[in-house]
Amino acid sequence: MNFKDACDLHDAGYSGAIVRDKINGNVVVDFRKWSRKQVDIKFFDDMRTLCTRQLPAAASTALRNCKATGGNASFGAQSRFRFVREVGHLFFDADLSKPGTQRTGPRANT
Repeated sequence: MNFKDACDLHDAGYSGAIVRDKINGNVVVDFRKWSRKQVDIKFFDDMRTLCTRQLPAAASTALRNCKATGGNASFGAQSRFRFVREVGHLFFDADLSKPGTQRTGPRANT
């Protein structure tokens, strides 16, 4: 499963960037006021969208695994979401007005 576009958007969200969303119609997304939770939920939704696009409906077990915790040799969307919820606070830039990554600031890092 290729989650690269979802990961790229997630990274942009953590850094507070303004980017085009390749997954959802190439719309411009301004992450400057998004909380970490909002960015993480978008990441989860985007990964599930990619599962649906990249796997045929006939591959129901693979599709179900992709959207959930994964299969024998992969991590699914839910597993990746849980991981970023657990450790993402270490990488989220909560204060875009200061250089570097700030763990506290106007953007909620929860």
